[in-house]
Amino acid sequence: MEPTERVKSFIAAYLRAHQQLKAEADPTQITESFERWNELVAELDAEHAIDRGCMELAGVMCDPCPHMPDDEEIVSVTHAQEKVFVETCAQGSLSHYYEYELRPSGSDWRIARIREYLWPADSPLVKDRERARFTDPVVIPLRELPEDDEGVGGDALFEAGRQVRLDDNESSIEVWPVGKLNVTSGRLVVGDLGYDAGILGVLGQRVPPGNYPVEVSMAFGRIAALRVRFSDEAVKRWLPADHNCYDSPHYLVGVDAGNVAIMDLDAILVVKARDKERAFEAYAENAEQRYSMLSLTRANDAVISDSGFGDGGYPVYWGVDGSDRLVVLVVEFMLFPE
Repeated sequence: MEPTERVKSFIAAYLRAHQQLKAEADPTQITESFERWNELVAELDAEHAIDRGCMELAGVMCDPCPHMPDDEEIVSVTHAQEKVFVETCAQGSLSHYYEYELRPSGSDWRIARIREYLWPADSPLVKDRERARFTDPVVIPLRELPEDDEGVGGDALFEAGRQVRLDDNESSIEVWPVGKLNVTSGRLVVGDLGYDAGILGVLGQRVPPGNYPVEVSMAFGRIAALRVRFSDEAVKRWLPADHNCYDSPHYLVGVDAGNVAIMDLDAILVVKARDKERAFEAYAENAEQRYSMLSLTRANDAVISDSGFGDGGYPVYWGVDGSDRLVVLVVEFMLFPE
């Protein structure tokens, strides 16, 4: 089958499998229903996929059926070297866009991956309703830390070899270089890269454009902190790195997909939602990759790392010198109680 034929054939086969599940399954027997759905998806995969490209569907049972021949229209076909990307739009109460990645198998084309989006391929990450917050971000004056957050150990978090304790366990800090962050705008954006731009915040202070070294601190097999260093000066004080994500300046980053990214504002303003998703997908699918430089629109215009124990809210700090010039930016993942 040619790529578009394959996609149409898959959509029809998916609907048949969905109808078969509804006819056979007892809705009160969830485990048995999932087992049967897994069998049906395995049959779909054998018929239409390569490298188990459809098996992710086994983890989700949807009602109503998300793939319907009469409602899912092919809107674009893109050839990219040895791959073809077929995009469809499924109409409903909320439009869904599916991207079918197909690869050749002999003289045939088969599905290697199905991705789902809420936006079309050319949709920007920063939508119109949010754009003013990114195109004209406020400058937020430096301020002192709240009393209950004084005593930040930003330098100690990166003291290689330092012994730390967690419950009854002991570990030593390891410091690893990540790369150099390419900043052209002078403004940095922080946030969880697993979602849309609504949870990203522009930091309230400017840094000079440049390429800045990035490091992570690790202990107990987890990321303890992420930092970007702007100069070699000693840090004299730690201050909140406020951003504009919330109604008032805030220096916590909300995490719901287990990561924090630091990005150049220029990249966020122009990157397409689909390209951001691809960059995050490549990072998230590599289980051994706890941290990485990303290239959203230019080389190394973002850095991402796992967030300690996962989801939650994590503080971001400026380290400043004796003249309150920015020396370093640190995201702390609250790994050490002390």
